[in-house]
Amino acid sequence: MQFDQLIIIGVGGTGTHLLEPLVRLLGYHKNQTKNVMIIDGDKYEEKNRIRQLFSKSYVGKNKAEASAERVAFEGFTVTPVQGYINKIDFCDVILDSIPDVAKKNLLVITSVDNHATRKDIITALDDRNQQNFVLISPGNDFDMGQVIVYAKKDGKNLTCHPFENFPDLKEPKDRIPGGCAEQAPSTPQLITANASAALGCLLIVSAMLEGNPWYDQVHFDCKKMKLVPNGDPILSEVPAPDPALAPMAAGEGIEVPPKPETVVSTQETVETVEMVIEAKKDVAVPEVRQEASATN
Repeated sequence: MQFDQLIIIGVGGTGTHLLEPLVRLLGYHKNQTKNVMIIDGDKYEEKNRIRQLFSKSYVGKNKAEASAERVAFEGFTVTPVQGYINKIDFCDVILDSIPDVAKKNLLVITSVDNHATRKDIITALDDRNQQNFVLISPGNDFDMGQVIVYAKKDGKNLTCHPFENFPDLKEPKDRIPGGCAEQAPSTPQLITANASAALGCLLIVSAMLEGNPWYDQVHFDCKKMKLVPNGDPILSEVPAPDPALAPMAAGEGIEVPPKPETVVSTQETVETVEMVIEAKKDVAVPEVRQEASATN
C-alpha cells in the first residue's frame, strides 16, 4: 500500500513517541510519501516532559509548530496547523487544502486524548465520501490500551466501522479538547503505555507498506508485557502470482531418473540370509523394565 499524505492529529503523549519514527518510515520506504501535516492546538509545558518527547527549548511553543521543526527533514513537505480540530474544520480547512484530495490515499492518525475528536474525524471522512484512506486511532489508560484501524479502498470498507465495535466513539461523553491530560497526572506506567500505542501504530503501517497482512485492532497490556493483534488478518492487496509457483501440467518440468539395475545372484541371497540367522543367535534379549519414561 502506498500513501499520498500523512495527517497526524495530536502530538502529545503518544504523538511525540510516534511522529518521528513514523515520518522516517513513510519518507524512506520504497512506497514513500514525504507530505506531512501536523495538527495540534496545545502548547508544550514543562510538566509534559515527564512522558512526552520534546526538547526543553520547545516549552511554551505550539506542539504542531515545534513538531514540524523536529521532522523538517530534507525533501519533506511538513505543514503545521495550530488549533483543535472538529468535523467542519477537518473538511473545510484540512482536506480542502490538499490538491486532488479525492484521488489521494490518506493516512490519518488521531493520537488524541478524547473520543469527541475521533468521532468528528471519522464522520468527516464518511461525509466527504473519501474513497481511499486509513485512519489509525491509538488510545490508552495508564498501563493498557489499543490501536484501532478504519480503512477504505476504492470506496469499500477493509475493516468494520469503528462505531460498530466501540459505542463510546459513536456517543462520546467528552469534548474537544479534553481527556487524559486533565484527568490524571503522568506516571511511569503511562509513558510505557504511550510508547506501546505508538509501536502498535508503527507495526500496522509497516505491514501495510510491505503488503503484508495487518489487523484492525491491536491490544497491549504493559503489566503483562503483551502486545497482540485481535481479529482476522487483513490483506489490502491480492499479491500477483509468482510464475515460479505456477502449477504445471502432469509431467511438465519433471525429470525422473532411471532406476538403477541391480543384479543379485541366487547364491548371494542364500549366503546373506544364512549370515543374518547366525548373527541373531549371538544377540542377548534385553530384560523389559516396567517403568514409565521420564520424557515423552
